[in-house]
Amino acid sequence: DTVNAVGVIRPIKLHFTANNDIVRVFRHALALDERRVRFKANMWGHVNRKKGTLDHPPRVITDVEEVWFAGCHCDVGGGSVENHVRPNLSHIPLRWMIRECFKKNTGIMFNMESLRIIGLDPSALYPTVLP
Repeated sequence: DTVNAVGVIRPIKLHFTANNDIVRVFRHALALDERRVRFKANMWGHVNRKKGTLDHPPRVITDVEEVWFAGCHCDVGGGSVENHVRPNLSHIPLRWMIRECFKKNTGIMFNMESLRIIGLDPSALYPTVLP
């Protein structure tokens, strides 16, 4: 999870959550309407607030896209309602993430029947490119 609620009592270092040289493609769905301080989004990289740049430039350029979606943390990441409830706000960022996996040829395989069960039509998930 990429929110500040992790490690509040006893700060911990979360390995591989900042710039990671082995990550080639990174997609991050963020909650636009989250107002709770403990659920403030952690963005990719560590920005030097004084300079407005990364503290340590990455050795390998990562394809990073962070997109804001309507709702609070549990609306975007799931958990605010049961999977079978329609409509479900979390299906919107999930659909985006699955499409991004296809677009970037990540090789991640999805169980199409499981997607159908939660109301995501597999035939509508693969991105199409118009001329």
